[in-house]
Amino acid sequence: MEKPIVRFYTKSKMPRLRWATDLHQYFVYVVNRLGGERKATPKKIVQAMGVKSLTLSHVKSHLQMYRNKKRRDSVQAERRMRREMRWRQSQQHLQIYERLRDAIEFMQNQRRFMR
Repeated sequence: MEKPIVRFYTKSKMPRLRWATDLHQYFVYVVNRLGGERKATPKKIVQAMGVKSLTLSHVKSHLQMYRNKKRRDSVQAERRMRREMRWRQSQQHLQIYERLRDAIEFMQNQRRFMR
């Protein structure tokens, strides 16, 4: 018998946790204290936070979302920086071009006066 193509959703037995601002800030504090989002593991985070209603499943999910957001923010910051660098380079090239144009114009005017 073939496996079904669509996988049916089974609702988790764990109640959904609403990450209040203060709980999230505490989570971020603990993650940073444990060495950042790459080094911190869900198990260590749960232990360090010591919040009774917080499960490993809650922290795994939140850490995954936190890592994804940090990665997105990092990519956006890098793109912004590259855009700014390209803009600065184009401004520098424009200034160089204008200086060269002025120098050529000056030299041409000097030649006219010398004749």
